[in-house]
Amino acid sequence: MEKNNEKGMYYSYLDARNKFGSQMPTREQFAELKNFCSWKWNGKGYLVTGDNGNSINLPASGYRDCNGDIKGVGYSGDYWSISQLNSAYAHGLGFTQGGVSEGSSKQCVGLSIRLVKN
Repeated sequence: MEKNNEKGMYYSYLDARNKFGSQMPTREQFAELKNFCSWKWNGKGYLVTGDNGNSINLPASGYRDCNGDIKGVGYSGDYWSISQLNSAYAHGLGFTQGGVSEGSSKQCVGLSIRLVKN
């Protein structure tokens, strides 16, 4: 199930995995992004820059809870990884202006996707 928001689409974990598969980042790639890049809040999300000067923008696009309600737009960003924790949860990366964290979410939650090159 897809649902639009002002920044893009929300996907359940299974929908994201089925649509994007190996283009999704791994848990380890998110850990590297979190631990070895600089994160600068730009009022709409983070500009994430690596040592090589390359950067990506991660919008604070919020998420869709399991009931279909949209939350956190403009305040938080939540992105799926391809890495599954168990049959109910999968790993992802989340942030607010206060910081960045790795974690897991119920697979029914709708999160954003940030694709990586193969």
